[in-house]
Amino acid sequence: MSILLDLIEKFEGMHKRLPSGLIGPYLCPAGKPTQGLGMLVESLGVPPITEEEARRRCEAALPFYKAQALKYSPNLAKFPDILDAITDFVYNLGPGAYAASTLRKAVAAEDWEWVIRELRKWVMGGGRRLPGLVARRGAEGAIIARAAGLSAG
Repeated sequence: MSILLDLIEKFEGMHKRLPSGLIGPYLCPAGKPTQGLGMLVESLGVPPITEEEARRRCEAALPFYKAQALKYSPNLAKFPDILDAITDFVYNLGPGAYAASTLRKAVAAEDWEWVIRELRKWVMGGGRRLPGLVARRGAEGAIIARAAGLSAG
């Protein structure tokens, strides 16, 4: 899971670090209460946690998100690196968004160029184009391109 965890750590970061060093909750660009490495929480009233706890919670959740990616795209079992890139997408946007997406159809067709084009459409948060999401979708696309043997583009 190192590709997946590397993506999440790079793009989620540890936001809302308090003077105590603990990680507090915050609203993500979509307006949802979040804490640590992009984990949704029930409210902004949850207590702060350590960086280690944030990482543990994220790592504990990854099998669920990978299972969701495989539930909607079982063919990804043949492509472990692509599975990690798509699981990062599912972690970031949720299983429902992936299940209903054209991206999922592109994955089912194993048309990796189409998949990369579809990923580039998912860069909005809170009604605006977010540079962090542009970079994240680019990183996911680069992993897929490399795994599929596509030239950089």
